Amino acid sequence: MNISMIIWTIVAILIFRFLTKYILPVLRITKMTSERLRQMQEQMNDMNQKVEAKKTTSARPNKSDYIDYEEIK
Repeated sequence: MNISMIIWTIVAILIFRFLTKYILPVLRITKMTSERLRQMQEQMNDMNQKVEAKKTTSARPNKSDYIDYEEIK
């Protein structure tokens, strides 16, 4: 009975060490990476919207760009 309890304790400790050493860091890195990727995508979307807004405003001709003239015969 004591030996089986010692074995189970050792197994539990080994599983705990494995989880904390290898599995949890991988999960944290994955979470951080996906968060950074999401932030970068949001920034790109914002930049694209700003560029599109500038294109639409600059595509319209400004009235001061044209000069009215009368044709002389």
